[in-house]
Amino acid sequence: MSNRYPQGSLSPRQACERQYLVARSNLLLLIVFTAINLILLVTNANTYFLFSASIPYYIVTMGMYMCGRFPADYYADEIEGFIFLDNSVFVITLIIAIIIILLYLLAWFMSSKNRAGWLKFAFVLFVLDTVGMLFIFGLSIDSVLDILFHAWVIYYLVVGIRAHKKLMLLPPDEVPLPFTLETPENAENAGEESAPTYQNS
Repeated sequence: MSNRYPQGSLSPRQACERQYLVARSNLLLLIVFTAINLILLVTNANTYFLFSASIPYYIVTMGMYMCGRFPADYYADEIEGFIFLDNSVFVITLIIAIIIILLYLLAWFMSSKNRAGWLKFAFVLFVLDTVGMLFIFGLSIDSVLDILFHAWVIYYLVVGIRAHKKLMLLPPDEVPLPFTLETPENAENAGEESAPTYQNS
């Protein structure tokens, strides 16, 4: 870190690197909670975490519904005369959801070492997920928290992408000297660099 910055503060480069890291961390949390939600859904755990992509969850939900994998009380009166699809349809929807999650995971992994193109790829995927969520569920009281968390992730992805752009324009931080030369307390010329003094052992 350059000696120009006060102790404990970050240089502009370090600040941008931290913002990029926070964006990737939010992306990883999104991946983890989406995977957890799918596991909870498939096992009929009746629990849902908000920090999650919506489209994979919706796809698997529809597959489970059409294949009769929910408890009987979920269907109410519709179960009589309802023709469920083959279980292979559920498997297909689950595979599609897993592929989407793997795309997010690939973007997270490949975006390391400041490869922001993959972070942009994740941003596009999640924007499409947000548009799909709004199209399917609309604006309602039930979806407010989901919308807020989607906005949170989008915001930090944008911050990370902008931070990488700034990083490309910043010079590298100065490397501090491995030692400090001892100088006289009172130099004759205050505006000139004073010569170092050495002590005989």
